[in-house]
Amino acid sequence: MLGIAIKDVIGLLGIVFFLMSLFLLFMPVQVRQFNDFSKKWISVRRVLRCMEITKNVDDKFFSKIKLIGSVSLVLTVVYLCWYLIY
Repeated sequence: MLGIAIKDVIGLLGIVFFLMSLFLLFMPVQVRQFNDFSKKWISVRRVLRCMEITKNVDDKFFSKIKLIGSVSLVLTVVYLCWYLIY
């Protein structure tokens, strides 16, 4: 019974990562806008700002967003195919 529930949760996580990779691949501008919006309204980031070491990580990430989106899309499709077979 517990194994079935764990398998369902893992399948749901696979679907979530699949959708995230589609957003990264086909809607990078909206992902960037959501990132900027969430930085304004999430107060935890303001509290933890003094602990940050690296700067401009977002620019490095978003410069390769198409590559990251396509790789994560391929990985999640392979994972979901494996999940459906077994």
